[in-house]
Amino acid sequence: MRWLSRVVTLVAIAVVVLLAYALLRAKMPKTHIGQHFHVFARFRDGSRLAQGSPVMIAGVRIGEVDRLSLEGDFARVDLSLLDDTSVPSDSWITKRAE
Repeated sequence: MRWLSRVVTLVAIAVVVLLAYALLRAKMPKTHIGQHFHVFARFRDGSRLAQGSPVMIAGVRIGEVDRLSLEGDFARVDLSLLDDTSVPSDSWITKRAE
C-alpha cells in the first residue's frame, strides 16, 4: 500500500506541474517561427530578377522572391516576407544590382 501512496503523490505532482506549464504558456506571447506573408509588386522590367532572390530593407534580409510571372505589360513579382515585418502603406520597391 505504501507504493500506492507514492504513485498517487507522483501523479498529483505531475498534474500540478502540467497545470503550471499550461498557465505560463498561456501568458507568454505567441511566437511564429518561420511564418511568412505574401505580397506582390509589378515592374515594367523584370529582367535580372530570379526566384529565391533576397528581399532586403536597410541591408537586412526580410524575405525572398517567390515567383515571377507576366501580368499584362508588367512583370509580377510575388514576395514572401517574414511575418513580423512592418511595411508602411506608402512603401515602394525597386530592384538593385548586386
